[in-house]
Amino acid sequence: MNESFLPKVVGYKIGRFLGTGAGSTIYSVRKLETGQRLVLKHVLRREPGDERFVVQALNEYRLGSKVTHPVLRRVLEMRKKGLLSVREVFLFMEPVKGKHLEEQQPTDLALILRMMVAVSEGLASIHELGFVHADVNPRNILLSRSGLVKLIDYGLSCPIGTVKERVQGTLVFLSPEQARMEQIDHRTDIFNFAAVLYWLVTSQTIGPPEVGQNLGGRPHLVAPRDLNPNLSESLGQLLVRCLSQKQGDRPGTMQQVAQALRAELTEIIKLPAQRREVHPATLPSKSVVRHIPLVNDPETKAKDGP
Repeated sequence: MNESFLPKVVGYKIGRFLGTGAGSTIYSVRKLETGQRLVLKHVLRREPGDERFVVQALNEYRLGSKVTHPVLRRVLEMRKKGLLSVREVFLFMEPVKGKHLEEQQPTDLALILRMMVAVSEGLASIHELGFVHADVNPRNILLSRSGLVKLIDYGLSCPIGTVKERVQGTLVFLSPEQARMEQIDHRTDIFNFAAVLYWLVTSQTIGPPEVGQNLGGRPHLVAPRDLNPNLSESLGQLLVRCLSQKQGDRPGTMQQVAQALRAELTEIIKLPAQRREVHPATLPSKSVVRHIPLVNDPETKAKDGP
């Protein structure tokens, strides 16, 4: 990337261009005072439609500056520009190694559960802070070669009990209450989390939420053990419960989910390797669309992503 286009930030040296995200550009940076290596997420509002990206960056800092759990990516500093309204945001985050789960899918049930136990504990930590992640999906879970796990991207996070003004999330992992723009809480993360785990252990997604009279519903969920007979009955039942259409029918806390998964892991590691194998499956491109207008024609719901 041409250096003339690099952002200028006092006290930091901007290094390599790393990529782009939802309305953002990512760079490696070095803090001049300490030599510390960080990652910069730069968000610039160029037109009115970019306002949502600014809001997401502010959300990311609001939660990311509070988290301490090792599974959660920390946001260490934020700088803003703009007088009457914020037009530019600089987020300085801890660097993390690894590929997201679409790029690097684990194929061993024991590794999958070990990884998702860590994610569930990170989510429980977020809930203890009074927040919901609200976008648990394979692209927001990073796995390093050494097996370290990181949950990232708090752009859609919000306080527990929030009612959002638009449908936000990732299509095939979206909870019914998100699709209906109802109050979301920690059980929303439980649904999103379970939808990702379902995909990991069965190689199938739970499918997109319905539109029309059954808005947000998935009445034809295939039992996990019908797709992967290597799964225990108890793990299958846990997934189905976590994916209940009603929030009140799901487990009460993410800690309960983590505890149940630890118990499953204890049994799975006793199985021979061939009984733990899962065949990876690519997600359809529409599954990762965010900001879906589900109240409209289903043919248009995948065209409103960033």
